[in-house]
Amino acid sequence: MSQRSLHSYLDSPVPHCTNPRCPFFHHDNPDDSSWRRDFGSYETKAFGTVPRFQCKLCGKTFSTQSFSLDYWVHKPVDYLPLIISLVSTSGQGNMSRFTSLRYEVIQNRCERLCRLFLSLHAHLRSLFTPEEPFALDGFESFSRSHYFPNNINLLVGADSEFIYGMSFSQLRRKGRMSEKQKLHREVLEARFGKARANEVEMGTASLINDLCTLLRSNKIETAVLRTDEHKAYPRALKRVEGSEELITHEQYSSRAPRGMHNTLFSVNYVDRQVRKDQANHVRESVQFARCPAAMIRTSPIQ
Repeated sequence: MSQRSLHSYLDSPVPHCTNPRCPFFHHDNPDDSSWRRDFGSYETKAFGTVPRFQCKLCGKTFSTQSFSLDYWVHKPVDYLPLIISLVSTSGQGNMSRFTSLRYEVIQNRCERLCRLFLSLHAHLRSLFTPEEPFALDGFESFSRSHYFPNNINLLVGADSEFIYGMSFSQLRRKGRMSEKQKLHREVLEARFGKARANEVEMGTASLINDLCTLLRSNKIETAVLRTDEHKAYPRALKRVEGSEELITHEQYSSRAPRGMHNTLFSVNYVDRQVRKDQANHVRESVQFARCPAAMIRTSPIQ
């Protein structure tokens, strides 16, 4: 996609053909409609009359709803309250209570928003050439229970704090456990599989490979990658062919104060924002009561 207005692209009701094998699938001019023809319309209870079109080259038919965030939905919803809730540590149960929407509807609309934001992020990343060092780090979280910890690696611009990419690594629960907990872990691993010992290395290698692709596409000969002293990072670099010529790896201690003068401040700050704003990752050390009186005043029974 060329460096044109994203707004005009989104405003175009039918920006391209929906057939991936058609040359007009990669159509790059939203003002050009010569490649399609009108093909009637159909009626819906949710959106009224929806116009249809047909590609003149391949014959594929589609409508304006084919490019809509609300494609194939029976009940349009206001996305703004959902977005506000998502970035303010609200869980889906809480969102359901305040919007009077079923949990399944909330989940479906959140997934639609995620796909849209990923598409926007990919487009925005193509609009500029990165001329800054990169910082890479990961933070641990878990899903379902503490028996399923994971590591989310973040690749961030050292100056802009722009998130260039993420990768996911499933981990094995570690630390002190009772014999009962160890036995339960064995039962879960027998059922769902055991996480590989080099998951962080593999996840980081995937992210570094993406970085190398970004550098080559922008014809950048070399870039600086800053990380902490995790042993998996040098091994991940060796796994990616050609990374040693493109990337200069710098490692810094993770024990240094995480202030603005820290070399890894950008990725540490993104880590903080995710911990603070996403209900999936909030720690008790981040969100906790600071005043006993306030705990009583905000109680539901008052």
